[in-house]
Amino acid sequence: NDGKRVQVDPEHGEIALKVKGENEYDTPRVDGQAWPHLLIEQNVPVSAYLCDMEELILSIDFELTESVNHMSKTEYNPNLHSAQFQWIFTVQNENPSTMGQKHDYFWFNVGYYDPRYEYPPQMGHFDGGKEDATTKYIYAVDSREYLTEPVTVGKRMKVEFDVLPYIRGAFEEAQAKGALAGTTYEELTITTTNIGWEVTGTYTVEMMIYDLSMNYK
Repeated sequence: NDGKRVQVDPEHGEIALKVKGENEYDTPRVDGQAWPHLLIEQNVPVSAYLCDMEELILSIDFELTESVNHMSKTEYNPNLHSAQFQWIFTVQNENPSTMGQKHDYFWFNVGYYDPRYEYPPQMGHFDGGKEDATTKYIYAVDSREYLTEPVTVGKRMKVEFDVLPYIRGAFEEAQAKGALAGTTYEELTITTTNIGWEVTGTYTVEMMIYDLSMNYK
């Protein structure tokens, strides 16, 4: 539509995701207002629990091809307005005889771009801010753990990162804050994944993904 574009090269397995914020917002977004998402996603067949993995490597080859802020300095509020490109996973209890709640989960985020920061920071909070929020715990890794330089327009980058120890730390933090009661680490696996944009401000942004993979040993 006028606010989003998906461009795919099936021969080379490349995909470009573009959000045109100037066509999504008539005025700068206000607190509590929904925002556009443009994500590719898939279910992940349960082939191994996290406790059985030695490593879990995320690899992505990508390029930020456009990032434009259409808001004036007086309109822009960094607490409300951004354009985040991130790779997200549901880490879920898939033990059928669990003492916790079966299918309970938390969100694990690996962020690559956020125009408010050179490096998207570590954060943890419960999902909220809009009517369809899941209320589940969200943990984002400090991007300085895997980015050796900031993501900038026109620079192609390839990033590989073993996320396994960070997922365990995220689970421990989530439980300390009251999430996933009764679940143990040995019951967890990854069940879904998505990657793309959440645009909470009047930005035009585009990311080209040349390749991505998730592999465990």
